[in-house]
Amino acid sequence: MNRLREIREKADMNQFEVASAIGICRSTYANYESDRRQASHETLIKLAELFHVTVDYILCRDEAQPTVRDDELRARAIERVQSLPDPALTRVLDFLEGLEAGREIGVAEGAADGQAGQSSE
Repeated sequence: MNRLREIREKADMNQFEVASAIGICRSTYANYESDRRQASHETLIKLAELFHVTVDYILCRDEAQPTVRDDELRARAIERVQSLPDPALTRVLDFLEGLEAGREIGVAEGAADGQAGQSSE
């Protein structure tokens, strides 16, 4: 039993796209997805990297599904922040400090709704 189909569909990919991304035939991948064939350790690692999950998650050994590609999001954020001019960087730091403070006192919910900083006119 594995979660390959579920993970693939959440990634909005078809079998051909997954197979091409990891260098195998579509029919081979289809056999992995339907449990007619077992993927090698190397293939499982490629699949885990492609889908940003763990091998244990693919194999149903771990129920905790990873959240949105944390490493990728962090890398994108760092890249964008590094290109900012100093005044904008100061504003970003102020914003981050506000988020941190909001989480501690339970105010972050309004920020998630887009309600933070809006006046009730």
